[in-house]
Amino acid sequence: MTRIFLTIALAGFAAAPVFAMDDMACADYTAMDAAGQAKTVSMMEEGMASMEASGGMMASTDAMSPEDTAMAVATACTEHPDMMVGETMKGMMDK
Repeated sequence: MTRIFLTIALAGFAAAPVFAMDDMACADYTAMDAAGQAKTVSMMEEGMASMEASGGMMASTDAMSPEDTAMAVATACTEHPDMMVGETMKGMMDK
């Protein structure tokens, strides 16, 4: 029985970065400076990579540097300020 609770707890901690990546609205993201945007993108990519490693279906943005990804996300967010940054990044990866 203890193993079941431990498994559930570990699954919750593993999913935490994925839930955290959807916390920022595009309006807040575009208000950040370039360094803050790059740091945010890096953290979100780490969360997405952990989801991918655990069997998720998301593609990787390894082809782009965090700075390039941050600029692309900022451009997409400027066009859609009501979206969440995680949704924007997912949309970029689906293309």
